[in-house]
Amino acid sequence: MNAVDLHELSFDLPVRHACTDDLVQAFSLDPEARFGSDYINQLSGLQVNSRGFLTGSIDLVFSDADDPQQSRWWVVDWKSNWIGERGESGGHSCCGPRHYNQKAMEEQMRHHHYPLQAHLYL
Repeated sequence: MNAVDLHELSFDLPVRHACTDDLVQAFSLDPEARFGSDYINQLSGLQVNSRGFLTGSIDLVFSDADDPQQSRWWVVDWKSNWIGERGESGGHSCCGPRHYNQKAMEEQMRHHHYPLQAHLYL
């Protein structure tokens, strides 16, 4: 591992007031970005009206050099979403590398609001 690795970095992010319109506006600043315009429509359907603290944990934060002032920082959050075929009963049936293609993973990311999670972490 690198000189600076933070495992399970807990955080409490103060939120004065966050609402759906504010989040949509933030994503609208760069609609050409990955998950930009595609995700804005889904995001606008959320009912967000929050105050207080957003509390959570990031799986791993690390730098790519010994000197934090001269390095890039990386945020890693593992996901264990099952992407595969389902049987007649709707349960897990078959799953393999072919199921984890770019399109399938991006659908899961949008469905679970991982783009919003990533932006909040950063």
